[in-house]
Formats: sequence, C-alpha cells, structure tokens
Amino acid sequence: IWLDGIYQTLLQMPDGTLGTSYDVLANATEDNLPRGWYPYRASTYAQLARHLRASGYQRLQYSDRCRNNTTAVRAYRAMTGTNMLGIPPPSKLASTLNLKGLKMHYTSD
Repeated sequence: IWLDGIYQTLLQMPDGTLGTSYDVLANATEDNLPRGWYPYRASTYAQLARHLRASGYQRLQYSDRCRNNTTAVRAYRAMTGTNMLGIPPPSKLASTLNLKGLKMHYTSD
C-alpha cells in the first residue's frame, strides 16, 4: 500500500531534470564484518557513480547526479532499482544507505 502512495506522488511530479544525492555511512562500509562490509567507502561511491552514469546521470558534485528530460518514476527506479541494490556484496547498499541517506530532487528549468 505504501508503495502505491509513492508511485502516485511520483506520477504527479513534472518531467524535467531530476537528481539524486546519496550519503554512505563510513563505518558500515569500511569496518570489518560483521559490523561492516570491509571495502573502502571510495569503492562504494565509485560503484554508485558507475550505475548512475549507465542510467544517464551526470555528475554535479561529489555525490550529486542529475538527468535531464526524465520522469520521477524513472529517477526513483534508477535510485532503488535492482542494478543499484545489486552492487556487490549483496545487501551492502541496502544496509548502509538506510543508515544515512538517499534523496531525489527536482530542478525546474
């Protein structure tokens, strides 16, 4: 039911330039298992950047990306889609991003 509410909100947003910002919790990525995922935070950011670039996003600044001429649904799917959440190891992003933040924003032309 809550997902229907999200999609209804996304469908009401205008098309245009949409961006995404993400913030990865350092300890959750850099600490050894079981408290963290062990790889350095830079590799996590690089994996995120590759995925978003492949989805048509351009870099604005460190963790901000944007895509012109897109829909809110497309932007949401790029942020939360299978390819994004499938960045290895499995569940790494789901467990680290939930602790910090992942945001979508609209920029009027």
